[in-house]
Amino acid sequence: MYKISQSVINKRKRSPFFVALYVIGLATLFSLPSKGAGFDWVRFTFIFGITGVLAVGSNILGTRRFLAFTKNHEIHLLKEGLKSIEQDGYNVLPWENVTEVKQKIKGGKVIKLVLKASSGSIDLSSYGKLDELSSALKQYVKTELWK
Repeated sequence: MYKISQSVINKRKRSPFFVALYVIGLATLFSLPSKGAGFDWVRFTFIFGITGVLAVGSNILGTRRFLAFTKNHEIHLLKEGLKSIEQDGYNVLPWENVTEVKQKIKGGKVIKLVLKASSGSIDLSSYGKLDELSSALKQYVKTELWK
């Protein structure tokens, strides 16, 4: 069983804060005084108010949905294929449908792992224990499909 790594979850939890900083920076930049004028607080409040609420609000909503998804999501490697368990059910990607596995190694550790199938690709890089996951995948996926 493999779950999404805690570092990915923590980055997602911090993202609304960085979006707020980005919006404040943009609002400040666009509200800078022009020649001979003072700082335009009305323009700053208007830009930051509308943009900030929309950007940060949607980011918080997306983060909440992502966190709810990660609570109930896990993948299993079975003889039949890669089983992805979610809150309302599960999907199985049969090993016969896997056309390629891309793996990137840095410093002796797997940092990127992508399964390509006939119907698309699955990025497994956000899961924890990538080295262990990669080793387990080698039992089920043919060696000539690894890149």
